[in-house]
Amino acid sequence: MNKLHKLLIIALILIMGGNTLKAENLTATRNSETELVTKNQDLHSHDNFITDDNHVVSALTASAAAAADLTVTIDTGGKVTLKDADGDGYYEISTADELYAFAAAVNGGNRAINGKLTANIVVNQNMLTADGKLNGNGSNFRVWIPIGNTTYPYMGAFEGNGNTVSGLYFNDSSSYDIGLFGRVYEVGKVQNVGVVDSYFNGKGTIGGVVGTNYGTVENCYSGTTVGGIDHSIGGVVGSNN
Repeated sequence: MNKLHKLLIIALILIMGGNTLKAENLTATRNSETELVTKNQDLHSHDNFITDDNHVVSALTASAAAAADLTVTIDTGGKVTLKDADGDGYYEISTADELYAFAAAVNGGNRAINGKLTANIVVNQNMLTADGKLNGNGSNFRVWIPIGNTTYPYMGAFEGNGNTVSGLYFNDSSSYDIGLFGRVYEVGKVQNVGVVDSYFNGKGTIGGVVGTNYGTVENCYSGTTVGGIDHSIGGVVGSNN
């Protein structure tokens, strides 16, 4: 067994082991995108990523294996089952209820799941007037709960496939991290999605697509009204770190 094989086996042991891992002077390259480098530090495994005490050290790339069916309770009290029908590791999202289910799953702790839009999503119709103001007082609109928060920031991959999400409504002047996504962590990625005819009002870190971003946001756009009374208010991303 050569040195590279030994390093790869050690890396697999670290990935597949318990919740707290120990490594000494190890450098192991898994692929061209990801390198695991540790020096006498405790590592912690979570879902499909590895962290030390300060930051993400390594993210496991999305597997081609199918994601298991995931049933969650949404804001209406109903249950929705997310499915990966084509077996590519991404939950298909084609309805408003499925989008709410995806948000509920992430905010409930499944923060590394992947999702993709297979259609344009309409949550509420005619959210904004022609001059971008809220149409009415908002009492008849379904309230949006952003994907990812400070407890469970989003760490998966979200593919919009060029589709849009429209009619998202959030209005709470005491809240931070508001948008389609509330908070995206270092290994999270959101791409190819537009958020339109939506209204976000909070305290700070508010954006049409992502409120607070530590990850990657690519090829996204926003046609929304955003507002807040504190810092970091943006059209696409509120705070980009």
